[in-house]
Amino acid sequence: MAAGSALSGIGRFFRWFFLGSFAPNVGLGVHDAGSVILARKAMGFTVLLRLGVLVGLVGLVVWARTEPWQAAAVALFFVTSTALLFRSRARARRMLLDAAARPLVGTKALGEADITAYSLLPARALQNLAAAIDLARRGQTERALRFVEAVDEGQLETDEHRLLLGVRALVADRGGDRAKAASLARAAFPVGAPDIDERLGRIFAESAWHDATRLARAYDDWRVAGYAPDAASPVGRLLCLIDLKLHREEPTDDEAEAEVLAEEARALGDRELADRALSVVRERRRDDYR
Repeated sequence: MAAGSALSGIGRFFRWFFLGSFAPNVGLGVHDAGSVILARKAMGFTVLLRLGVLVGLVGLVVWARTEPWQAAAVALFFVTSTALLFRSRARARRMLLDAAARPLVGTKALGEADITAYSLLPARALQNLAAAIDLARRGQTERALRFVEAVDEGQLETDEHRLLLGVRALVADRGGDRAKAASLARAAFPVGAPDIDERLGRIFAESAWHDATRLARAYDDWRVAGYAPDAASPVGRLLCLIDLKLHREEPTDDEAEAEVLAEEARALGDRELADRALSVVRERRRDDYR
């Protein structure tokens, strides 16, 4: 088991070293952070680290010609350290994905006791982010903020950075800063966790509901992210309403769907749109009584 984990860690290191990614496209499935600064920091770090590894390998080869056993011991030490580093990060990422997607009922909230990685390791940032996500989903935004402030953004991959922005959006919204919350929600969405995306979509929609340009852009981005107009899902309902509001679609004649969309429109404070969502159904009801 330990040997397999070590080999897996080494494999992850070489995949990152040659392909530029810590992990394959798994987990939340969102990869575009939309942050030029973050990308530049990551690029600088990886270039320096690759150069350091190459210089170290050359030095070991030269040293091995005169002191093979000592060189082999040093190489083994660094290979083992690398495997443990990547193994700890993989575990912390699994903890993060679980915190973002698991049911809240019947599970214990994350806290300080769950932050076990050393402060300089990438796993520490992921564990802090996992605790922040879990607490924010439970509505404990003040506690979540303390963990957010401890996250080292330079240690995060792109989908993880989206989750961080998402938590900040939830915290800002609970704190009453609607403008900041809307901006962060727009940058973070989608994070891939259904209940978080539902809240982020609503935060942005509430701020941009009377701006057709912003709504149209968000609509296109959400469709690219894989969401579709569907009254059965929270984000899908927002897309249905945007279609209706921008006069891209006619009101539905399905009574149950129309009622759901009208309720969503009223929650957004748009009674006119709610009436339009029900217009076909109401007309049919009048015809039935004639």
